[in-house]
Amino acid sequence: RNYDLRAEWFERPGEIWAVSGFYKKFSNPIELQFFTSNYDVRPVNVDEATVYGIELEVRKRLDQTISLLSNFQIGMNLTFVHSEVEIPETEFAEIQYYDSSAERTRQMYGQSPFVVNIDFGYANEKLGTSVSLVYNRFGDRFAVNSIGATADVYEKSRELFDIIASQRLGWGVSMKVSAKNLLDAKKSMRYRYKTQEPVYEEYSFGRTISVGLSVQPW
Repeated sequence: RNYDLRAEWFERPGEIWAVSGFYKKFSNPIELQFFTSNYDVRPVNVDEATVYGIELEVRKRLDQTISLLSNFQIGMNLTFVHSEVEIPETEFAEIQYYDSSAERTRQMYGQSPFVVNIDFGYANEKLGTSVSLVYNRFGDRFAVNSIGATADVYEKSRELFDIIASQRLGWGVSMKVSAKNLLDAKKSMRYRYKTQEPVYEEYSFGRTISVGLSVQPW
């Protein structure tokens, strides 16, 4: 079940100011769970999950600020989310045996408490040029449910920064260049027990640079 309320204001073509609230109720959502002593992982269903939050969105052309910025625009999307899954009774009893202050709920699998997206772009139709700088960050998210009172695994927050550019060369030929994960952000999965966060899995994606040509003959 999904409920949304959204207000939008379109100041000029290509611009938007928007705020929205949402509430979602999931039946039998899937999460990942360890199921053997060697930590094999399998998908399982939990009874239900609740997610609610607020989203703010802005997209503005910059020509009203300085005329030289007529081909530039900036956009931002900011989302705050609360999600929860009720821990099954038998599992919660085990957790409480070792930690009497443990909470009765945990985050929904894969749902960050916040997400930030910011993009800064240049587009010149006459020259056939476009450049976009894209920044993304998400908060820690629940990754794997451990057996019994063993600490669960969370994927740590990380920042991503990409640059994407394209240029029309003529005769229907265009070139596109992209450079992704320029901050070389690592994927870090960590057990979470009170103030301790030992590493479960951690690795780097590395930076990716690609160049492509496309042809549109008509």
